[in-house]
Amino acid sequence: MADANGPRLGPGPRLRLRGYLGARLGPLALLLVAVVAISAPVAFYVLGTRSARVQARATAEQFAAVVRHEAEQRPLLWKYDSPKMLAHLRTYDDPLEHIEHIAVLDEQGRSIDRSGDVDHAALAALPVVWEHATVLVNNHQVAEIWVAASTAEVRAGALRMLAAFGLLGAALAGLMYWLPLRAMGRVEQEIEALLGQLRESRGALGALAESLEQQVEARSSDLSRALAELKDKEQNLRELSTRAVSMQEAERREIARELHDSAGQSLTAIRIHMQLIEGLAGQAGAGAA
Repeated sequence: MADANGPRLGPGPRLRLRGYLGARLGPLALLLVAVVAISAPVAFYVLGTRSARVQARATAEQFAAVVRHEAEQRPLLWKYDSPKMLAHLRTYDDPLEHIEHIAVLDEQGRSIDRSGDVDHAALAALPVVWEHATVLVNNHQVAEIWVAASTAEVRAGALRMLAAFGLLGAALAGLMYWLPLRAMGRVEQEIEALLGQLRESRGALGALAESLEQQVEARSSDLSRALAELKDKEQNLRELSTRAVSMQEAERREIARELHDSAGQSLTAIRIHMQLIEGLAGQAGAGAA
């Protein structure tokens, strides 16, 4: 039933603030996991690869200096003694860490290492980066040094970091997703409680308005009956007043009639008595004479 303040509130649908917020936070949580999980490993891999390239470049420059010296000392024979020189190069100073392969190419791009013990397919499958250095003798390129530096440890470290930072990102994303949802759940409960109180207040207000309406209708009926009775009494008073006035007028007329009749009779009797007295007095005067 509608009242003066509008329709009563029913139970109404439940709020879905948590679902709305969860739908918005889900992509953000996934983005946070991706950023945290990928950024540090990628940075580590890029820096590690750059370090491996620097080491390979330095090794190539170092070996280019050795080959340049050999080419200057033996311009025609240095390439023919390539296996011995390569063995010397590969054991030069100390075995270099992370260096997988060293190749020396002549000016035509042919390898001077004719030992054939290099498995190029296996080398191509390894995670390596290549750097090279040019060997110049009298401003003429006589050879080119290619050095392959391994990035296996960098890749393994990046994978380990990926797993660790993936777990960290998942934990952070979980907190970022759970904490706002928890706070929103509390807010949603408080709002639902307030809405429940509002519904109860509106219901009580509607019942009070209905009760007041019934009371007003009852009082209006009482007033209508009282007004009708008052009008009846007023009509009766008017009739009684009219009847009283009529009776007063009749009584006045009756009194006036009685006064007129009795006064006329008295005057007539007085007149007759005066005439009799006058006659008797006349007779008495004549007898005395």
